[in-house]
Amino acid sequence: MKKKLVLCLFMFLPLFAWSQEAGQDAEIDSLFDSSSPGVVSGAGTGSVLGDIAKKRSFDFSISVESFAVGALGWADWPLSGAISGVDTAGGFDGIFKASFDARPDASTRIHGFAEYDIPTAAFTLDELFVDRDFGNRIFIRAGKQVIGWGRGSIFKIGDLLDITDESTAGSFAVKAFLPAGKAGVTAVGYYEAIASSVYSLVNANGALRAEYATGKTGVDFSGLLHGDGSGSLTAGAGTSLGGADLFAETRADYASGSLAWKGITAGFMKEWVDPRLVITGEYRYKADSLAGDIPAGHYSALAAGWKPATVHPLKLGVQWLHCAADGSGSLAALLKSTPFPGVDVEFAVPFSYGDSGSAYGLKLPANWDLPLSWEKRLSLILKISTTVSY
Repeated sequence: MKKKLVLCLFMFLPLFAWSQEAGQDAEIDSLFDSSSPGVVSGAGTGSVLGDIAKKRSFDFSISVESFAVGALGWADWPLSGAISGVDTAGGFDGIFKASFDARPDASTRIHGFAEYDIPTAAFTLDELFVDRDFGNRIFIRAGKQVIGWGRGSIFKIGDLLDITDESTAGSFAVKAFLPAGKAGVTAVGYYEAIASSVYSLVNANGALRAEYATGKTGVDFSGLLHGDGSGSLTAGAGTSLGGADLFAETRADYASGSLAWKGITAGFMKEWVDPRLVITGEYRYKADSLAGDIPAGHYSALAAGWKPATVHPLKLGVQWLHCAADGSGSLAALLKSTPFPGVDVEFAVPFSYGDSGSAYGLKLPANWDLPLSWEKRLSLILKISTTVSY
């Protein structure tokens, strides 16, 4: 096997602030790479199905990732006089990952990716699918896969499928993309593999997405129909102006014989190449307020990531989110360094303000293996991880 050096992704953390829907909307995996190691993302336009190489090959890789994390946290603000209430936490985890990518001919590809959590002995098959190119006229992907639609990277109201949520991640799906000049149509059929449910047509879903692009401007329309008769519709548009990508999208949901408008999202993304600097800003108006959901109102977010061109680069990320509906919000900063190949050191400072039970109230930082009770106003978090890959 060919030994590879794995560069860990710059994880741009939504560390505090999410309730149920906000947790889905505000997830930013990375400002520099939207895929996890070994995972082929199905997000974005249907043209991702055309990435089949025109030569035979077989690649197999395994890696072991281990990390330790420690944290200090304050539950109250201001912090004066609260030293006695400081909490500490720590944790350790190890993950074994394996992936393969086989291309038996110029038109076929087979891909798989799995993870095994060593402390908990939990095995997860993230992806296992087959790609097929039928003469550049239609592209098919069938199997356990991840799919994401929509133009927003923070507030994802246009992601009808959301086959990245824990309840549906890796659901069996068949995706077909039909290119037609400047336009394209993507059709998806998938079954929600929910452990607590029995096999039923209610869990079957079908979706259709049409896209058209001319020059720097594109539009899209998507529809989703669930097995129980409910569904969703979205419309979006995007363009490029002054070197920045601009977009807007809206959504409506159908259930019980009525159509409800969900709101609108608009935003921008500007990227500089050297040094690598990415800035993303998004605004959302949420039209409805359901029980157990974040309230209706105005939401805004700004994220920035910086990676200078050095041998062992430092990487800096900052993310701010604010809810005008209740005055709550969060601000998180992350500094990451790779002092040696395969070794990453991360230092994060997440801070939240406003009502702790509000839309952007206190919640466990994502992907840091801290206790479930870790809900702090201000935290200092240090994480050291190592990765060995073959």
